Amino acid sequence: MQKIEYQHTAGDSRMLYGMGGPLLAAVALIIGFFLIGEMWLLPFMLLAVFALTGLILWGLGKMLDEDETQDEIASR
Repeated sequence: MQKIEYQHTAGDSRMLYGMGGPLLAAVALIIGFFLIGEMWLLPFMLLAVFALTGLILWGLGKMLDEDETQDEIASR
């Protein structure tokens, strides 16, 4: 059986905190909305969830662009 070695890198931490933080915040907002049950909270919750989703997509795009830049530098 082959042993697979994995080294944790800085990109892994950025991915974990960059996606995990907003995801947990969105889940907490949704749970809070259901526990309180007030309809006036719905627009604020949806706005926050959309903003957090946009933040995740923006950060993921930046990380993908960064990887391409590092590949270009390495190939020179």
